Amino acid sequence: MKKIAYFVSMLLLIGIVVVACKKDDDSTPPGAEHTVTSFTPPSGPVGTEVAVIGTNLTTLNATAAIGGTAATITGANSDGTELYITVPNGAETGKISVTIGGVEAKSTANFTVTNEVTGPESIELATTSMELHTLDTAEFPEITNWDEFENPTISYESDNENVIEVDENGNLTALQAGEAEITITIGELTETVAVTVVGRMFVAGFIEKNDGDEYTAAIWINGELLEIIDGTSTAAYDIFVQGTDIFTTGVDYTEDGTLVKVWKNQALFDVLTNGQNNAYSRALFLDGLDVYVAGFQNNDKNMAMYWKNGNAHILSNETKSANAYDIELYDGELYIAGREQNESNELVAKYWKDGIATDIADGAAAHSIFIVDDSSVYTAGYGKQFNPPRNIARAWINNELLYELGDLDHNSVVKSIVVEGTDVYMAGIDWSTNMAKLWINDELEIDLTSESKDSEAHAVSVFDGIAYVVGSRQSENDNEISVATVWLVDKNGEIIDEIILPSNTSAFAQSIVVK
Repeated sequence: MKKIAYFVSMLLLIGIVVVACKKDDDSTPPGAEHTVTSFTPPSGPVGTEVAVIGTNLTTLNATAAIGGTAATITGANSDGTELYITVPNGAETGKISVTIGGVEAKSTANFTVTNEVTGPESIELATTSMELHTLDTAEFPEITNWDEFENPTISYESDNENVIEVDENGNLTALQAGEAEITITIGELTETVAVTVVGRMFVAGFIEKNDGDEYTAAIWINGELLEIIDGTSTAAYDIFVQGTDIFTTGVDYTEDGTLVKVWKNQALFDVLTNGQNNAYSRALFLDGLDVYVAGFQNNDKNMAMYWKNGNAHILSNETKSANAYDIELYDGELYIAGREQNESNELVAKYWKDGIATDIADGAAAHSIFIVDDSSVYTAGYGKQFNPPRNIARAWINNELLYELGDLDHNSVVKSIVVEGTDVYMAGIDWSTNMAKLWINDELEIDLTSESKDSEAHAVSVFDGIAYVVGSRQSENDNEISVATVWLVDKNGEIIDEIILPSNTSAFAQSIVVK
């Protein structure tokens, strides 16, 4: 009987083990299973708190996900009917799942993850294109949906600061002709405005006063006359535009002598008044805050000079007469063109590079200089011809003759040289006929006026394929009056326009910048 009882006990024990093993295989967790029946809200951006609704929901040993991306559980209510989760970064639209004790329950509907929009979807502007002229200032176009933004942070940027500058407040300044895009950024939104800058003509010269007994330095901006009321009797010979400022240099003919002066926007630039008598400026160049002026001073003889920020530097032999006519700073090196007498008292065309002289030609003078690169120094002026004896308009590259121009029976001079691509433009005067001239290379010789009117050309600027030549000619109505004039000439030598600059008396234009 004991053996039978023991056998029965063993069978019961085996049965219990079998039953226990069966329950483990079915993976049925202890207690009641949980469900997910719905959720609220049905959609929202990252960071939204969502109430998951169901049964037997708890934070104990629980995880949750939205569209497969793990979400943070922040709590549950006391009766297990709600579980609170937060929409995580990177979540995508999908079902909400809650796993408790290794058992997962999913919603039947998808939760929609939206992108949060805290303001407008775009920046709306009054216009997305503008046209300005060089030196114009303007405000960035109006933001027409400004009221839709809350405490916006705004920034502006120009993709071409050589053409358009823009400050932190959206104020635009046109610096030279060209195109630029101005981008406004508000938060993550951007919009652009296309700006076209149209070039202007800047001309310097002088006009007669008191029936020709005195002169007044003058600037013309796109044909508008601005007189420089400073000094006794003044004349401007060169002009330079830097940023929004217009600089001119010239002389003041006082009772005690002639003074070199520089004006900035019609006002005397005091630091550059050299205070020396009988000094004459002819050319100007600016490099940042540094202002260079070339000219000469007469102490019994003319001495070629340049002034840097008002400090005088003598270029020539003080015992020989010399003049400086043009100046240019290129790659940090200062070039000045002019002439100086040699030991035989014969004129020699020269250029000085950082004060070191290079002789160009004997019996000659260099009135203009243009630097293309370190090995291409162009100068122009006149050279002496012996038979018949004439001063002939000439141009040189480095110290080698490049062109001999005009009628070799006439006296002539090149006053200004500009190189544009493969073309060399030279403006000057046929002194024998008193004719303003433009030469393009040695192929085209253009008479800028008729033979019946005396004229002279002093400078040339090339812009957008057009040569702008500035000088003066006799008035059509009165041969006693000279009118400041700009001639526009195309690459084929055709005069496409002639612009008379306004004045009430005789006027003489000496220099031009187009930008």
